[in-house]
Amino acid sequence: MNAHAGKAYDAGFVLDESNLRKINNIIDDRIPENKKVFKVSTNNSKSFECSDIETVINEDNDEYQAIERVYINVSSEITYLSLSFKEKSVILDIEGNDRDIVFLLYSDLDTYLKKEVVNRHFIPGTSKGLLLQLVAFFILYLAFIFMLINFNIIGTEKEDIIDLNRILESSNTNEKLNYIISELNHPYKDKSSNSSIYMLLAVPFSMVFFFIRGLFYKYAYPYNIFVIGKKIEIYKKYKYYTERIVWGVIVSFLISVTSGFILK
Repeated sequence: MNAHAGKAYDAGFVLDESNLRKINNIIDDRIPENKKVFKVSTNNSKSFECSDIETVINEDNDEYQAIERVYINVSSEITYLSLSFKEKSVILDIEGNDRDIVFLLYSDLDTYLKKEVVNRHFIPGTSKGLLLQLVAFFILYLAFIFMLINFNIIGTEKEDIIDLNRILESSNTNEKLNYIISELNHPYKDKSSNSSIYMLLAVPFSMVFFFIRGLFYKYAYPYNIFVIGKKIEIYKKYKYYTERIVWGVIVSFLISVTSGFILK
């Protein structure tokens, strides 16, 4: 009885040496006697095939010969497996005569891939990624407005009305004269009349960020990359600095909000 299982993953991937070895081990555990063919394509329009995983892992993978695609084809007397990693696409396909082997192998690989390899969900263009990004931008917009209110950039005229009522009820003539002089030197501005203007400032800011979101996610959270060879050190350094920049922005925002509460 023929059995089939397959999946195309709607997410980005980061594939390194440990991932390749683990995938290789999972396949060998379920199909002890097999024939593997690794096909690697680079950005200089070259490709090669090999049967040894060490050849793939030891590839230079520098800027001039960066790996763009990796295909893993495995065959045995009763099972055939195809697993491909390429830009915007990770596809797993298994078929064979033994139903148990096909389904167990698929389950093992699918669980591992989703947990450790194919886990970059913020990919521009996907429905799930787009929804999550819209939610993120809405939160960003609210945070921007909250920060403006927190620092009294926008607000209402409530405090000014309270001050005016207090002056009118006061019997101190000098205090009334000082208030009039102060208003003449600093004309009264209705903050509520400017609130909509300041709120609208967040709209173009969010829109610009929305249209360049692809670049942001590409550099902040790299995906569809092969962390092999020379890319290992580059990826480590990039991840180190990116995490500090992102956390720096978050901490700065929290400090600004906290300072606003303390100073009010």
